Amino acid sequence: MYVITGLVAAGLLLPAPLRAQVHVEEEVSTDSVDLFNKNEGTEKSGAIAMLADLVLPGLGHYYFGNEKAACGFFAAEALFIFGTFACNQYSNEIGHSAHSFAFTHAEIQGGAGADDLYWQNIGKTLDSKGFNRIMDLNRASDDDKYLTPNLQWQWDDESSRLKYNAFLKKSVNYRVAANFFFGALILDRLVAFIDIRVASNHGGKGLLSSLHFYPDYSLSTGASGVMCVSNF
Repeated sequence: MYVITGLVAAGLLLPAPLRAQVHVEEEVSTDSVDLFNKNEGTEKSGAIAMLADLVLPGLGHYYFGNEKAACGFFAAEALFIFGTFACNQYSNEIGHSAHSFAFTHAEIQGGAGADDLYWQNIGKTLDSKGFNRIMDLNRASDDDKYLTPNLQWQWDDESSRLKYNAFLKKSVNYRVAANFFFGALILDRLVAFIDIRVASNHGGKGLLSSLHFYPDYSLSTGASGVMCVSNF
């Protein structure tokens, strides 16, 4: 009983109820992008995936388990490689055919001095004398003329000269196409690298894997097209 009385007395002697003060520190989180950060939720390395995509586009996506995107990159890579070599090979074949045509119809001997510029110039005039006269009018030096016998030419008619120029133009067009496909090979690696970089920081979900295409129609202009949307 004395103990209870003492506790009550002590309670009466205490000052006003103590108020607890709680300090809450606000946790601030920032979203940072690390090129070599590991993918959240998986032990697979984003750095390895990006390096793999630089070597072969789609290989990093396959490493991350995104077989659909990987197959798309593999198919594009195969198409671009085939286009590069096929167009380059066909351009060379057409160029050789043009040279053979010129040997037959322009009495060309070839040899020393028959560089790429020479094969272009022989299609500009019917004969080398006409070309040299143009150079004289332009006050060009003898180095710009074709004076040696092996570099002289004489087309049998105008139609042969025009046909030769058509060969050259076709060869150049395929050469441009080969360069386009080669540039696409580089661009394909850049796209794959960026996509796998995004995927490595968003749970394996890249830009291309979240692409959706919808038909679009404008009532004001009457134009129709396809709208591409990416959500990640």
